[in-house]
Parts: sequence; structure tokens; C-alpha cells
Amino acid sequence: MTRETPDWVWNARFTHWWFKKDRETRDVEHHFNSAFTGIADDKEIARVIGRLKKAHINAVLTHGIVRLVKLNELGLAPKVIAGTKHVVEACHAADIRVLHHCSAGLAEQTLREVRQKEWLTVDIRTGTYGRLDQWGGWYWYCVNNPGYRRHYFNLATEFLQGSGVDGFMVDEVYFRTGWGTCACPHCRRKFKRRTGYALPGRNDSTFWDNMDDPRFREWLRFRCESVGDFYEDLATRTHSLSPDRLANRPQPLKLEVVSEKTVLSDNTRTIEIYPIDGSAHADTLLMVYFPAQRLLTFVDVFTPATPGATNPPHFPFVANLMKNVQNYNLR
Repeated sequence: MTRETPDWVWNARFTHWWFKKDRETRDVEHHFNSAFTGIADDKEIARVIGRLKKAHINAVLTHGIVRLVKLNELGLAPKVIAGTKHVVEACHAADIRVLHHCSAGLAEQTLREVRQKEWLTVDIRTGTYGRLDQWGGWYWYCVNNPGYRRHYFNLATEFLQGSGVDGFMVDEVYFRTGWGTCACPHCRRKFKRRTGYALPGRNDSTFWDNMDDPRFREWLRFRCESVGDFYEDLATRTHSLSPDRLANRPQPLKLEVVSEKTVLSDNTRTIEIYPIDGSAHADTLLMVYFPAQRLLTFVDVFTPATPGATNPPHFPFVANLMKNVQNYNLR
């Protein structure tokens, strides 16, 4: 998503912060875990902020409290918002910005835990709910479901208003569970309305996986556009809650798809954005390169092991990252 970029973003030096009480500085729990007993004490918060300042970090990304829907179901949302607000106020006092890392796609690992099954993606190939066989297995919410969208947008609004964070990094907004998703009634109607095509049945071999079929290409485009619709509608809902330049001078959200090298620059620096090809983690990953500084940044290629895993692989996506760095001839 791009709009008029706040000045602080161009000068941000990011890290993440796991400020839960029982995980003050250690990234040893999976960040999808919604357990929450409180935040670190003031002494620990001051210690971490001191280290951030010493490292010239001026922006942090929250971690470990990503699942807004689950936190709300557990009755933990008010406590999480209050705790985040406390950390945000301490960070702001030290001239450090805070972005909240939250997930929009993750539902639950078992159907038994899903309270609103009608919000889940539907896989036309299996005839049942879409499920991601990574990170221990997850069912996925549909970003086109109107009931889910209303609920998520309300939760995001409450979090932004209550916590005072400077913005959101909304993660897992995609159809991650295969090309057969989502075939729920809402997606079928939207696809038909937008393209004029009806979604074929699961046994139509002339359609599925056939890049020569214009209908299938439109299906893939529709899925990408649906992701953009979600972000655009969320941004429209939330941008005026915390007054900024956009609130005073509204303009439509502009979405730019990065499928090859993309260069952004102003009078202070130039950045290059590249897609990460062939990553087993996700096919939507990007990496950002600062050519003058020879700095590669914000590459999401680390996923903590599933709790209880025996001899889990360490950094399994790094080899692919290095291959991309070499292919793009980055130095």
C-alpha cells in the first residue's frame, strides 16, 4: 500500500519487540500463540528501550500478539490493548515509533476451535475448508467474507484507538491454502460479478492449473485483487482515527504490485524492492535493498519451529534467500 509516506518511515531503523511478561526478550515461543498474562515490568521496558536507543533503533514491530480475533474470543483484547498502550507511551517518550504486527488470515489449528466456520475459506478441490499444512497446520479466514471483514475491521479500529500505535503491519492477507481457495459463496459471486466467469467445478481439467486458459488467469488475478480490496477497505476504515496528513488531505489508496525490481527514491535515498522467487515460506515475499548502504532489510525468512518439534531445521529458507541475492547480483 502506498500513500504519501510519513517522513519517519524513510528514516526508520526497525527491530521487533516481544514484550509479553513471560517472553521479555527471548523469541522462543511461536508468535501465533495468543497466551497473554501481561507485559514486562517497567524496569524491563526501560532496559529494552535503553538498548534500542543505544543501537539507534527508532521503530519497533510488536510480536507475539498477532491474532486479533483469537485475543478477542479469549477476552484478552482489553488487557492486550492496555499493555500495548503502556509500551507505546514509553516508546514515544523515547522518540521510538511502534507498529503493531497482526494477522488477518489465521483462524485455528482445529475445526473444533473455530467459532465462526462460515468465515473460513473453502477449497473447491477437497470440498471442505481450506487448510495450510505449515506451522503445525492452520485453517484460514476468507478476506472476502463480509461478516469476517466487519468483525476484523472493528477489532483493528478498537486496537488502533486504544493502543495509540503508529500503524499496523497486517500479515497473512492472502489465499494461502492453494489455488482452489476460496470457493465460498461470497468469492464465487464476487468472481462472477467482476469477471463474468463462473468458477468451474473441481474436476474441470481445462481450467485448473491451466495458464493458457484466460478464465484461470482471471481467477488468479481476482484473488490478488481481493487481497488489495481488503487492505484498501481496512485503510479507508482506519486512516482517520489517528490524525495525520492523509486525514487532513484525503486521497484514494494506491496499490502497487511488485513482480520485478521496483525502485523508489526521494532526495535522501533510493531503495530497491525485489520479489523473493521460489521461497517455500510464501510466494509473496519481498526484500528491500539499500544500494548506497549495501543493506538488505526486512526479509521474512525465519519461522520458529513448531512447538515440540524434534530436531527442527534452523532457518530453512535462508538458502533460497541467498540464491535470490546472487541472482539479483546484490552486493
